[in-house]
Amino acid sequence: YISAKTGEGVDRLLSLCLRLVREGKRRLLFRIPYNESGVLNALYSAGTVENVAYEETHIAVTAVLDRRAEGRFGAYLVGEVTG
Repeated sequence: YISAKTGEGVDRLLSLCLRLVREGKRRLLFRIPYNESGVLNALYSAGTVENVAYEETHIAVTAVLDRRAEGRFGAYLVGEVTG
């Protein structure tokens, strides 16, 4: 049940909505060499970029992508991010 008056159940509804939106998608970590930084723009177009960290030798990117888009960036994929 959801109550507009008390807000009861709204958290559960939002959680379910987020799960449905992300169904079939995974949160992934990519390492992109600086000389291929254009890949970062492609990630922004292909999915939801959650975090970008400019490290010493590469750009570390956490992004949520569907399986089809994931395949386009396989050369940069480090693995799935859990949690």
